[in-house]
Formats: sequence, C-alpha cells, structure tokens
Amino acid sequence: MDTAPLVAAGLYDPDASDAEDRLGLLRYLLAAGATIDEMVASVGSGNLTSLALDHRLSRGPLALVDVAQRSGRPLDEVRETYRLLGVEVSDPTVAMFDDREVRLLGLLSLATASLPEGISEEILRSIGSALSIVAESEVSVFVGSVEDVLDQQGGQLHRAELTTATGELALELGELMAPLLRHHLWSAIVRQRAAMVTSHDRLDTLLAVGFVDLVGFTSASAAMGSVELLAFMQQFHSRTYDVVTTRGGRVIKHIGDEIMFSGIDPAQACDIGLALIEAFSETSSLPRGGLAFGSVIARHGDLYGTIVNLASRLADTAVPGELLADTAVASAVTDGRLELEPAGRRSLKGFPDPVAVVSVRRAGER
Repeated sequence: MDTAPLVAAGLYDPDASDAEDRLGLLRYLLAAGATIDEMVASVGSGNLTSLALDHRLSRGPLALVDVAQRSGRPLDEVRETYRLLGVEVSDPTVAMFDDREVRLLGLLSLATASLPEGISEEILRSIGSALSIVAESEVSVFVGSVEDVLDQQGGQLHRAELTTATGELALELGELMAPLLRHHLWSAIVRQRAAMVTSHDRLDTLLAVGFVDLVGFTSASAAMGSVELLAFMQQFHSRTYDVVTTRGGRVIKHIGDEIMFSGIDPAQACDIGLALIEAFSETSSLPRGGLAFGSVIARHGDLYGTIVNLASRLADTAVPGELLADTAVASAVTDGRLELEPAGRRSLKGFPDPVAVVSVRRAGER
C-alpha cells in the first residue's frame, strides 16, 4: 500500500522502532472503514486502537429518518421513543441504526399501545435504564481488567484486535440474552405472586427489606490505592450477590459500601442479613444491618416506601456486627433457628416517635 498519505498525516514514521506494528494497525483500521482524518482525531484523543470498535458501535446502515419511514411512524415520535430509551439522537440523518430497530419499534408500539397514559413512557425509561447499567458494567470491567492485560502484552495491532473482539463478544452476548431474560422474568413473576398473596392493594408488595453496610469503610478506602479499592469492591459486590441470591433473595442495588436486598419471607431476610454480616466480619470495615417488613412500592427494579426508609435507618443505628429489625419482622418470624430479642426503642431520623426494635441473631449465639 502507499504509505505516503499516512506519513503526511503524521500517523506513520517508517523509521520508528515500532514501524511494522504501527503499519499493521493502520492497515487494520483502514480495512475496518476508518478514514485518515478519523485516525488523526483518534490519535489526538488517545483512542486509535479502539477506532474499529468505535465504528462498529456508533454506525449502522440506517439513519433515524430511514427508521421512521420504514416503520411508518412520525420522525418526532421515533426520536422521542429513543430519547426515553436513553439514546439521544442529535442528527436524525446520521446513519447509526440497523434494520432490526424497525422491527423493535413495531414491537414496542404494540406492547405499549393499550397501556394507560404515562405507563408506556415509564416502561421505556426502565428498559433504557437497565440496558445502561449493563453497558456501564461491561465498560468498567473492560477498563479495569482487559486494558490492564493489554498494557502488559502485545503491540498496537494486538491491542486493536483484542479490543474489537471484546466489543463483538459483548454485542453477541446481548443478542443471546433472550433466554436469560426469560428466566429472570419468570423469577420476577414468582416473587411478585408470592408477595401479593397477603397484599390488599395490587400497587403494594409485601416484602422484607434489608440494608447492610460497612462501618469505617470511608476512612479505610481513603488509604487504598485505586487497584486495591477496585479489588475490594469487586469482592464486596460478588460476595454480597452470592450470599443474597443463593438464599432466595434479590439484590436491589449497591450504594457504595452498602447493599440493599429484599426477601419474600422475613425469616429468609434475617438469614440473608446475618449471612452478609458474617461474610465480612473479618474485614477492617465491620458490617451492620437493618431489616423491616411491610408494604413497599416496586418501580424500575427499585423499592420505595416507609418500610424501605425504616430498614435503612435501622442499619444506620446498629452497632458493628449487629442486625436490627422492626417488630413486624419479629412478629412474622417463627423459625427456631433465629432469636429476635427486644432491643429497646430507637429515635430514627425521619420518624416522629421512637421505634421499637429487636436484635436478630442465630439461635444459641451470643
């Protein structure tokens, strides 16, 4: 190939020690459809080896105007649908979509056509939010692990090829997530039905909600380097997820060094809370937790209501190693493997009157 344009653009120096590897990278990017101007811009931003993947993710055969025309829907309506899904389209003439999205719009319209006003928008936002979390998680894992490997081995061409292959793998995983969604959808339906058995309002769900956090983590993390902190949080997330899910609960979310979880049965939630405390009892940041049982509102995968606030405040007032619960939990638990002992009344932020609480432990433990 004629390397003169690459040399003129400052992309290639035939006398450089890495000239062969650099030329291999540039050929690879040209074959992927990149232009010399795009490569120059990517050098300036430090993303040259990611340019092939950037093309793959940001481009498509159709512009939004094409998607609107093929779906038979007004452009403004299609644009608004993508906005609700978390995809901003600044220029509807830029080709960044594909044929499957015409079908997607049809399915979304069909699925939301009979819903009350405002609910379809809520569903679209929920889908967009969930996909955003998946995407952010994949990117953070790549930056925190794969890029470390790339920095230690191989040249520029190797880095570009592995970066593109990793992105393609993420896209393929996305294509194959339908069976996983089926499993999770069924689990969610089973949990919802169980929670609704004793509910008097279809908008309310009867659940035990728990929080466990690590006392002293803020000061401990200040002394950690980025690698050490990342390793600790990876361990925290993976261990808490395993503890909760293997006991039949659901991880609602992680908030820094705190985990929020739920369980259909209060005894189950007590077991989860104690297991979480036990799992981190030997760390420098000691765990503590709070539980409450009652009606909550479920939206966007999160939970809301007084019970949620109560569980959070109980965790805040517990001492390290302690799991506190409200009296609703105590009244509902009949499992002989658990002991729930009155622990007085606590003044909690946001609650006008002191709240009666119990301390939860495994039977026979002191």
